[in-house]
Amino acid sequence: MFRKPSAFRTAWILCGIVVVGIFIRTYHFREWLHFGSDQARDVMLVGDVVHGVEPWPLLGMEAGNTRFDLGPVYYYFQIASAHIFGVRPDTLAYPDLLFSILTIPLAFFLFRKLFETNLSLALTGLYSISFYIVEYSRFAWNPNMIPFFVGLFLLSLTEFMEADEKTKWRWIFALGIAIGIGVQLHTILLFLFPAMLLGMFLIFSKKNIGAIVRLVSIVAIAFALNIPQAISEVQTHGKNTKLFFKALTDRSGSGSSQFAESLKTDILCHAQANSHMLSALGHHGNCNFLSLIDHPERFSGGFSLLLAYGSIMLSVIFSAIGYGLLAFLVFTEADPKRRKFLLVIFIYTGLSFLILFSVIIGAPLRYFIHATFIPFILLGLILVRIRKYSFPFARTVVWAVIATSALLNVRAIGIEASQLASGTRGNPGFVVLGEAERMVDYMRERSGSWTEANLAGGTAYFSTYYKPLKYIAAQKGLDIHLAKRKRPPVSEIPYFFVYRPSDRRDPSFAKGYDVLDYRDFGQIGIYHLQSVKYRVQE
Repeated sequence: MFRKPSAFRTAWILCGIVVVGIFIRTYHFREWLHFGSDQARDVMLVGDVVHGVEPWPLLGMEAGNTRFDLGPVYYYFQIASAHIFGVRPDTLAYPDLLFSILTIPLAFFLFRKLFETNLSLALTGLYSISFYIVEYSRFAWNPNMIPFFVGLFLLSLTEFMEADEKTKWRWIFALGIAIGIGVQLHTILLFLFPAMLLGMFLIFSKKNIGAIVRLVSIVAIAFALNIPQAISEVQTHGKNTKLFFKALTDRSGSGSSQFAESLKTDILCHAQANSHMLSALGHHGNCNFLSLIDHPERFSGGFSLLLAYGSIMLSVIFSAIGYGLLAFLVFTEADPKRRKFLLVIFIYTGLSFLILFSVIIGAPLRYFIHATFIPFILLGLILVRIRKYSFPFARTVVWAVIATSALLNVRAIGIEASQLASGTRGNPGFVVLGEAERMVDYMRERSGSWTEANLAGGTAYFSTYYKPLKYIAAQKGLDIHLAKRKRPPVSEIPYFFVYRPSDRRDPSFAKGYDVLDYRDFGQIGIYHLQSVKYRVQE
């Protein structure tokens, strides 16, 4: 079925796949960059470090709303990029972009551990254009690097397990680096990587001095990359560690009281994530399969309800067959190297399921960014099994499935690009740098000779847009102040309001103000207001 191509041809095809992946990830990169509150916070922090105002941080981003901080390595990547390219919103996203591109050839080498060259190339091509994966490669956010370090971890861990005490030191260093950086990118990896390493070592490694020395070396490399956190803990008498255990206790308590719902949600979320990564179908923000099942009244017509239930059923069936086949092959695969890699993937997915269990209620789909390789491996296993039965047109079925998945992802990317190009992508939870810059240009224009302005807005919009607009405005010489609408500013200073353009038809938000001017920016509107009290004073 999959005729083995020459090494030269394989290299050229892989290069072509990488080029396509680079194009999709870099096209209008700066103009279409997501630049929300977190990104505005980070660019200000990095700017202070680069300009010598603040020292390099010893801790990184807060993990959720736990007050526990991750390691600072992601900031270090951003600071290094800013030193090279300058402090700008897009330059801070360069490390995310770079590692996303590097993940494409890494995916090929992972797939090649199980599949023939042609199928590995096809899966890599599908991975490079996956809407889910592309989406998380085009802005600065610490989990965006996770796929690369997960791939490096899985590959180097497999090599470590295969060779045992004969493991080459390059894999020792790769595994230590993957763990040392990965645990600083997300709390999921903080649990997942050490558990995987310990579990696989206990299962496979011989209890000899050589294997123990290599394990200790891996831990030492990982620890060395986390020295800034250790320094912080010494300086603060273990404050961050205490917050970590407090957050762990709180999470555990909430998860155990909702066992049945968590179990259903965990199963359905994994199924939804798998299908979305492969086909871009379904909601790409939240895990909503359980909600759709529990609330069918939300669908106006029978066809839409049937379509939703059909997509849920297909997703669950695909995942059930894929995971079942993975488990079956773990016990039946004759090739010892393939069997070890299958076991690594099997244990990784099992631990992922367990770790997500306590936080899965209300979890967004982005929580599955550590599992981007899994659905492609499951798909590959299923396609190989289909061909093995050699029924008529099996080859056609295999390539039709891959082509359909590719077309669905290209369609989703096209829709997203169309919205971004038209300036209508921004919404209460998503700020586009190019659109935000045009908003600031409008405020700068309306402010005339003033170098400061007041800014307020509707709650859903203002919380998302205030920090990005404030940062961009500062770069353009306009100082934006937080305005409290309960006390309308009686001042000449320009006063702007962020809201939905459609609300202009019901201008209750402008009560007590004169609307001097307004301009729509897709789904966002900027209104130039003046207090009625100020007009009376004049």
